[in-house]
Amino acid sequence: GDDPSRVQRAVLEAVVAAAVRDGGLSAAQARRLLNVSCYEMDGLLTRHRAGIEMTIDNLERHTALARASVH
Repeated sequence: GDDPSRVQRAVLEAVVAAAVRDGGLSAAQARRLLNVSCYEMDGLLTRHRAGIEMTIDNLERHTALARASVH
């Protein structure tokens, strides 16, 4: 059968993605809860069809984070 820890993680990710989609959690809160990078979070939200709308503020924040991680 499936590894219980993998099943638990998949369920947690689905619940968190639904909370982001429904507005109960921000993507940043979800990222901290799941302990993933912003890029991993974007992929997770896309897989769960819970993508967030990219605004200028989000784009600027992502750009700043990317630049900071390079240095």
